[in-house]
Amino acid sequence: MQQEKIGNFIAQCRKKKNLTQSQLAEKLNMSDKSISKWETGKGMPDSSIMLELCNCLGISVNELLEGEYLGEEQYQERADEDIINIVKEPVRNKKVKNKTIVIMISIILGLLVVTLSIIFNSLFKSTNYITDSNYLYDIAVEHLKSRYSDSYKNEENWQVFYTYKGFGISDDGKYKYAYMCIKGESYYMKDGNLCLGSGSVNSYRFTFKGNEILKCERVKDGAESGKSIRELFPRDLRKEILEFDTTVLNQEQEKKVKEYYSYLDSFNIEYKYFIRTYHILNIADSNDGEHLYLTIRQYQAEEIETIKVSKKLTNNIKENKPYEFTFQYKDKDFDDNNIKSILKNATIISIVETDKLGMEQRQDPVR
Repeated sequence: MQQEKIGNFIAQCRKKKNLTQSQLAEKLNMSDKSISKWETGKGMPDSSIMLELCNCLGISVNELLEGEYLGEEQYQERADEDIINIVKEPVRNKKVKNKTIVIMISIILGLLVVTLSIIFNSLFKSTNYITDSNYLYDIAVEHLKSRYSDSYKNEENWQVFYTYKGFGISDDGKYKYAYMCIKGESYYMKDGNLCLGSGSVNSYRFTFKGNEILKCERVKDGAESGKSIRELFPRDLRKEILEFDTTVLNQEQEKKVKEYYSYLDSFNIEYKYFIRTYHILNIADSNDGEHLYLTIRQYQAEEIETIKVSKKLTNNIKENKPYEFTFQYKDKDFDDNNIKSILKNATIISIVETDKLGMEQRQDPVR
Protein backbone atom coordinates (compact mmCIF):
# COMPACT_ATOMS: atom_id res chain seq x y z
CA MET A 1 0.00 0.00 0.00
CA GLN A 2 1.41 3.33 -1.11
CA GLN A 3 0.82 6.05 1.49
CA GLU A 4 1.40 8.96 -0.91
CA LYS A 5 -1.08 7.58 -3.43
CA ILE A 6 -3.66 7.02 -0.70
CA GLY A 7 -3.00 10.53 0.67
CA ASN A 8 -3.54 12.15 -2.73
CA PHE A 9 -6.75 10.15 -3.16
CA ILE A 10 -8.06 11.29 0.27
CA ALA A 11 -7.35 14.93 -0.70
CA GLN A 12 -9.04 14.42 -4.08
CA CYS A 13 -12.16 12.91 -2.49
CA ARG A 14 -12.29 15.59 0.22
CA LYS A 15 -12.16 18.40 -2.32
CA LYS A 16 -14.78 16.62 -4.44
CA LYS A 17 -17.07 16.75 -1.36
CA ASN A 18 -16.21 20.49 -0.95
CA LEU A 19 -14.74 19.86 2.50
CA THR A 20 -11.79 21.62 4.07
CA GLN A 21 -9.30 19.68 6.18
CA SER A 22 -10.78 21.28 9.30
CA GLN A 23 -14.32 20.30 8.32
CA LEU A 24 -13.34 16.70 7.61
CA ALA A 25 -11.39 16.57 10.90
CA GLU A 26 -14.45 17.87 12.78
CA LYS A 27 -16.65 15.14 11.27
CA LEU A 28 -14.16 12.51 12.37
CA ASN A 29 -13.58 14.15 15.77
CA MET A 30 -9.87 14.50 15.01
CA SER A 31 -7.36 17.32 14.52
CA ASP A 32 -6.77 18.86 11.10
CA LYS A 33 -3.07 17.96 11.57
CA SER A 34 -4.01 14.28 11.29
CA ILE A 35 -5.82 14.95 7.97
CA SER A 36 -2.77 16.84 6.72
CA LYS A 37 -0.46 13.91 7.62
CA TRP A 38 -2.68 11.49 5.66
CA GLU A 39 -2.85 13.67 2.58
CA THR A 40 0.93 14.29 2.50
CA GLY A 41 1.69 10.59 2.86
CA LYS A 42 3.30 10.99 6.28
CA GLY A 43 0.71 8.82 7.99
CA MET A 44 -2.19 6.44 7.44
CA PRO A 45 -5.70 6.48 8.90
CA ASP A 46 -6.08 3.99 11.72
CA SER A 47 -8.19 0.95 10.86
CA SER A 48 -10.71 2.00 13.53
CA ILE A 49 -11.45 5.23 11.64
CA MET A 50 -11.31 3.96 8.03
CA LEU A 51 -14.98 3.05 7.68
CA GLU A 52 -16.18 6.42 9.01
CA LEU A 53 -13.66 8.24 6.76
CA CYS A 54 -14.88 6.32 3.72
CA ASN A 55 -18.52 7.22 4.53
CA CYS A 56 -17.55 10.92 4.73
CA LEU A 57 -15.71 10.75 1.39
CA GLY A 58 -18.25 8.53 -0.38
CA ILE A 59 -15.84 5.75 -1.21
CA SER A 60 -15.35 2.11 -0.23
CA VAL A 61 -12.60 0.83 2.05
CA ASN A 62 -11.10 -1.05 -0.92
CA GLU A 63 -10.91 2.19 -2.91
CA LEU A 64 -9.29 3.95 0.04
CA LEU A 65 -6.67 1.23 0.34
CA GLU A 66 -6.01 1.26 -3.43
CA GLY A 67 -5.90 5.04 -3.59
CA GLU A 68 -8.24 5.20 -6.62
CA TYR A 69 -11.81 4.66 -7.73
CA LEU A 70 -12.55 1.04 -8.69
CA GLY A 71 -14.95 -0.39 -11.28
CA GLU A 72 -17.11 -3.43 -10.52
CA GLU A 73 -14.67 -5.84 -12.19
CA GLN A 74 -11.70 -4.48 -10.28
CA TYR A 75 -13.54 -4.34 -6.97
CA GLN A 76 -13.46 -8.06 -6.08
CA GLU A 77 -9.96 -8.57 -7.46
CA ARG A 78 -8.49 -5.66 -5.49
CA ALA A 79 -10.54 -6.57 -2.39
CA ASP A 80 -8.70 -9.90 -2.14
CA GLU A 81 -5.33 -8.20 -2.60
CA ASP A 82 -6.14 -5.60 0.05
CA ILE A 83 -7.16 -8.25 2.56
CA ILE A 84 -3.84 -10.04 1.99
CA ASN A 85 -1.93 -6.75 2.31
CA ILE A 86 -3.76 -5.84 5.51
CA VAL A 87 -2.81 -9.22 6.96
CA LYS A 88 0.82 -8.88 5.82
CA GLU A 89 1.30 -5.27 7.01
CA PRO A 90 1.36 -6.03 10.79
CA VAL A 91 3.79 -8.89 10.10
CA ARG A 92 6.13 -6.53 8.20
CA ASN A 93 5.79 -3.89 10.94
CA LYS A 94 6.49 -6.50 13.60
CA LYS A 95 9.63 -7.62 11.75
CA VAL A 96 10.86 -4.02 11.48
CA LYS A 97 10.02 -3.41 15.13
CA ASN A 98 11.81 -6.61 16.19
CA LYS A 99 14.86 -5.68 14.09
CA THR A 100 14.95 -2.23 15.71
CA ILE A 101 14.74 -3.77 19.19
CA VAL A 102 17.63 -6.15 18.36
CA ILE A 103 19.77 -3.23 17.13
CA MET A 104 19.01 -1.15 20.24
CA ILE A 105 19.83 -4.08 22.55
CA SER A 106 23.10 -4.66 20.67
CA ILE A 107 24.06 -0.99 21.05
CA ILE A 108 23.22 -1.00 24.79
CA LEU A 109 25.19 -4.22 25.35
CA GLY A 110 28.13 -2.78 23.42
CA LEU A 111 28.15 0.38 25.54
CA LEU A 112 27.83 -1.73 28.70
CA VAL A 113 30.84 -3.86 27.70
CA VAL A 114 32.95 -0.75 26.98
CA THR A 115 31.91 0.89 30.29
CA LEU A 116 32.65 -2.26 32.31
CA SER A 117 36.00 -2.60 30.54
CA ILE A 118 36.96 0.97 31.49
CA ILE A 119 35.87 0.43 35.11
CA PHE A 120 37.71 -2.91 35.31
CA ASN A 121 40.92 -1.41 33.90
CA SER A 122 40.78 1.54 36.30
CA LEU A 123 40.20 -0.75 39.31
CA PHE A 124 42.52 -3.62 38.50
CA LYS A 125 45.08 -2.16 36.13
CA SER A 126 48.46 -3.52 37.17
CA THR A 127 51.20 -1.02 38.01
CA ASN A 128 54.62 -1.66 36.49
CA TYR A 129 57.02 -1.27 39.40
CA ILE A 130 60.77 -1.04 38.76
CA THR A 131 63.73 -1.64 41.09
CA ASP A 132 66.60 -0.08 39.13
CA SER A 133 65.71 3.57 39.81
CA ASN A 134 65.82 3.90 43.60
CA TYR A 135 68.22 6.82 43.20
CA LEU A 136 65.15 8.87 42.25
CA TYR A 137 64.16 8.87 45.94
CA ASP A 138 67.33 10.85 46.76
CA ILE A 139 66.69 13.26 43.88
CA ALA A 140 63.18 13.87 45.25
CA VAL A 141 64.51 14.59 48.76
CA GLU A 142 67.15 16.98 47.42
CA HIS A 143 64.42 18.73 45.45
CA LEU A 144 62.48 19.44 48.68
CA LYS A 145 65.61 20.28 50.65
CA SER A 146 66.73 22.91 48.13
CA ARG A 147 63.37 24.66 48.48
CA TYR A 148 63.05 24.43 52.27
CA SER A 149 62.82 27.76 54.03
CA ASP A 150 61.41 28.94 57.35
CA SER A 151 61.64 31.86 59.76
CA TYR A 152 64.69 30.31 61.48
CA LYS A 153 66.89 30.15 58.38
CA ASN A 154 69.13 33.01 59.51
CA GLU A 155 69.72 31.55 62.96
CA GLU A 156 73.11 30.11 63.98
CA ASN A 157 74.00 26.77 62.38
CA TRP A 158 70.56 26.33 60.82
CA GLN A 159 70.25 22.97 59.12
CA VAL A 160 67.50 20.88 57.47
CA PHE A 161 67.26 17.11 57.86
CA TYR A 162 65.19 14.68 55.82
CA THR A 163 64.25 11.04 56.22
CA TYR A 164 61.91 9.10 54.00
CA LYS A 165 60.15 5.84 53.28
CA GLY A 166 60.00 4.79 49.63
CA PHE A 167 56.88 2.78 48.79
CA GLY A 168 57.80 2.07 45.17
CA ILE A 169 58.71 3.52 41.78
CA SER A 170 56.54 2.79 38.74
CA ASP A 171 57.11 3.26 35.01
CA ASP A 172 54.29 3.70 32.49
CA GLY A 173 56.64 3.89 29.50
CA LYS A 174 56.54 7.67 29.34
CA TYR A 175 57.08 8.82 32.92
CA LYS A 176 58.39 7.38 36.18
CA TYR A 177 56.59 7.95 39.48
CA ALA A 178 58.16 7.82 42.94
CA TYR A 179 55.79 7.27 45.88
CA MET A 180 57.18 8.40 49.25
CA CYS A 181 56.51 9.48 52.82
CA ILE A 182 58.97 12.24 53.74
CA LYS A 183 59.75 13.86 57.08
CA GLY A 184 61.58 17.18 57.11
CA GLU A 185 62.74 19.26 60.09
CA SER A 186 64.97 22.28 60.63
CA TYR A 187 67.25 22.79 63.64
CA TYR A 188 69.42 25.71 64.79
CA MET A 189 71.60 26.87 67.70
CA LYS A 190 70.58 29.62 70.07
CA ASP A 191 72.41 30.64 73.23
CA GLY A 192 74.35 27.39 73.12
CA ASN A 193 71.19 25.28 72.96
CA LEU A 194 69.93 23.13 70.10
CA CYS A 195 66.43 24.20 69.01
CA LEU A 196 63.88 22.69 66.66
CA GLY A 197 62.69 25.18 64.05
CA SER A 198 59.90 23.72 61.93
CA GLY A 199 58.96 20.41 60.43
CA SER A 200 56.36 18.27 58.68
CA VAL A 201 55.60 14.74 57.56
CA ASN A 202 53.77 14.19 54.27
CA SER A 203 53.21 11.61 51.54
CA TYR A 204 54.25 12.57 48.00
CA ARG A 205 54.14 11.50 44.39
CA PHE A 206 57.01 12.72 42.20
CA THR A 207 56.70 12.56 38.42
CA PHE A 208 60.01 12.12 36.55
CA LYS A 209 61.05 12.46 32.91
CA GLY A 210 64.44 10.82 32.96
CA ASN A 211 66.09 12.25 36.09
CA GLU A 212 64.18 15.52 35.93
CA ILE A 213 61.27 16.18 38.29
CA LEU A 214 58.26 17.39 36.32
CA LYS A 215 55.78 17.47 39.18
CA CYS A 216 55.80 17.17 42.98
CA GLU A 217 52.36 16.43 44.46
CA ARG A 218 51.57 16.18 48.17
CA VAL A 219 48.59 14.56 49.90
CA LYS A 220 46.16 17.26 50.98
CA ASP A 221 45.18 17.74 54.61
CA GLY A 222 41.75 17.47 56.21
CA ALA A 223 38.63 16.20 54.49
CA GLU A 224 40.33 16.05 51.07
CA SER A 225 43.10 13.67 52.18
CA GLY A 226 41.21 10.49 51.19
CA LYS A 227 40.40 11.76 47.72
CA SER A 228 43.97 13.03 47.35
CA ILE A 229 45.44 9.60 48.18
CA ARG A 230 43.15 7.91 45.63
CA GLU A 231 44.25 10.36 42.94
CA LEU A 232 47.99 10.16 43.63
CA PHE A 233 48.72 6.54 44.54
CA PRO A 234 48.08 3.15 42.89
CA ARG A 235 45.40 1.05 44.55
CA ASP A 236 47.89 -1.55 45.85
CA LEU A 237 49.88 1.11 47.76
CA ARG A 238 47.09 3.08 49.41
CA LYS A 239 46.60 0.83 52.45
CA GLU A 240 50.35 0.69 53.15
CA ILE A 241 50.62 4.49 52.92
CA LEU A 242 47.63 5.04 55.21
CA GLU A 243 48.95 2.61 57.82
CA PHE A 244 52.60 3.65 57.70
CA ASP A 245 54.02 4.29 61.20
CA THR A 246 56.22 7.40 61.06
CA THR A 247 58.00 6.39 64.29
CA VAL A 248 60.71 4.84 62.10
CA LEU A 249 61.31 8.20 60.45
CA ASN A 250 61.46 9.93 63.83
CA GLN A 251 64.22 7.57 64.99
CA GLU A 252 66.25 8.00 61.80
CA GLN A 253 65.81 11.77 62.00
CA GLU A 254 67.07 11.93 65.58
CA LYS A 255 70.12 9.86 64.62
CA LYS A 256 70.99 12.28 61.79
CA VAL A 257 70.58 15.30 64.05
CA LYS A 258 72.84 13.76 66.71
CA GLU A 259 75.53 13.01 64.15
CA TYR A 260 75.47 16.53 62.73
CA TYR A 261 75.55 18.26 66.13
CA SER A 262 77.93 15.74 67.69
CA TYR A 263 80.23 18.54 68.87
CA LEU A 264 77.72 19.42 71.62
CA ASP A 265 78.79 18.34 75.12
CA SER A 266 75.33 16.94 75.74
CA PHE A 267 72.59 16.27 73.25
CA ASN A 268 69.15 16.89 74.64
CA ILE A 269 66.06 18.29 72.97
CA GLU A 270 63.47 19.17 75.55
CA TYR A 271 60.11 17.55 74.90
CA LYS A 272 56.77 19.11 75.76
CA TYR A 273 53.41 17.53 76.50
CA PHE A 274 49.69 18.22 76.19
CA ILE A 275 46.42 16.35 76.70
CA ARG A 276 43.36 16.01 74.48
CA THR A 277 40.20 14.08 75.40
CA TYR A 278 38.57 11.86 72.75
CA HIS A 279 35.57 9.55 72.76
CA ILE A 280 36.49 6.09 71.43
CA LEU A 281 33.69 5.04 69.07
CA ASN A 282 35.15 1.81 67.69
CA ILE A 283 38.11 -0.52 68.27
CA ALA A 284 39.47 -2.90 65.61
CA ASP A 285 42.54 -5.14 65.34
CA SER A 286 45.26 -4.43 62.78
CA ASN A 287 46.84 -7.09 60.57
CA ASP A 288 50.22 -6.91 62.32
CA GLY A 289 48.76 -7.95 65.69
CA GLU A 290 50.72 -5.23 67.48
CA HIS A 291 48.37 -2.29 66.95
CA LEU A 292 44.71 -1.35 67.22
CA TYR A 293 42.64 0.97 65.06
CA LEU A 294 40.73 3.47 67.20
CA THR A 295 37.91 5.54 65.75
CA ILE A 296 37.80 8.71 67.85
CA ARG A 297 35.93 12.00 68.07
CA GLN A 298 36.03 15.02 70.35
CA TYR A 299 32.87 15.95 72.26
CA GLN A 300 30.37 17.80 69.97
CA ALA A 301 32.86 17.74 67.07
CA GLU A 302 31.85 16.63 63.57
CA GLU A 303 35.29 15.32 62.64
CA ILE A 304 35.79 11.57 63.13
CA GLU A 305 39.23 10.06 62.71
CA THR A 306 40.62 6.50 62.75
CA ILE A 307 44.13 6.22 64.19
CA LYS A 308 46.60 3.35 64.58
CA VAL A 309 47.89 2.92 68.14
CA SER A 310 50.28 0.44 69.77
CA LYS A 311 48.56 -2.18 71.94
CA LYS A 312 51.01 -1.26 74.68
CA LEU A 313 49.04 1.98 75.14
CA THR A 314 45.57 0.45 74.92
CA ASN A 315 45.32 -1.83 77.93
CA ASN A 316 41.65 -2.42 78.91
CA ILE A 317 40.26 0.37 76.74
CA LYS A 318 36.59 0.06 75.77
CA GLU A 319 34.30 1.49 73.14
CA ASN A 320 31.89 4.38 73.82
CA LYS A 321 33.97 5.85 76.63
CA PRO A 322 36.03 9.08 76.90
CA TYR A 323 39.83 8.83 77.25
CA GLU A 324 42.62 11.32 77.84
CA PHE A 325 45.35 11.09 75.20
CA THR A 326 48.72 12.49 76.30
CA PHE A 327 50.91 13.72 73.42
CA GLN A 328 54.65 14.37 73.39
CA TYR A 329 56.15 16.88 70.94
CA LYS A 330 59.14 19.05 70.27
CA ASP A 331 59.03 22.82 70.15
CA LYS A 332 57.16 23.49 66.92
CA ASP A 333 53.99 25.19 65.69
CA PHE A 334 50.97 23.15 64.61
CA ASP A 335 47.20 23.06 65.03
CA ASP A 336 46.67 21.17 68.29
CA ASN A 337 42.88 21.09 67.83
CA ASN A 338 43.12 19.09 64.59
CA ILE A 339 43.77 15.39 65.14
CA LYS A 340 45.49 14.97 61.74
CA SER A 341 47.86 17.82 62.53
CA ILE A 342 48.52 16.47 66.01
CA LEU A 343 49.40 12.98 64.78
CA LYS A 344 51.83 14.41 62.22
CA ASN A 345 53.70 16.46 64.79
CA ALA A 346 53.28 14.70 68.14
CA THR A 347 53.44 11.19 69.57
CA ILE A 348 50.85 9.48 71.78
CA ILE A 349 52.54 8.30 74.99
CA SER A 350 49.50 7.32 77.07
CA ILE A 351 45.75 6.72 76.87
CA VAL A 352 43.83 6.86 80.17
CA GLU A 353 40.09 6.61 80.84
CA THR A 354 38.57 9.81 82.26
CA ASP A 355 35.37 10.71 84.10
CA LYS A 356 35.11 14.11 82.40
CA LEU A 357 31.57 14.93 81.29
CA GLY A 358 30.20 17.13 78.49
CA MET A 359 32.14 20.31 77.80
CA GLU A 360 34.79 19.29 80.35
CA GLN A 361 36.14 17.11 77.57
CA ARG A 362 36.78 20.19 75.41
CA GLN A 363 38.54 22.21 78.14
CA ASP A 364 41.96 20.58 78.09
CA PRO A 365 44.69 23.19 78.65
CA VAL A 366 46.32 24.79 75.62
CA ARG A 367 49.83 23.42 75.10
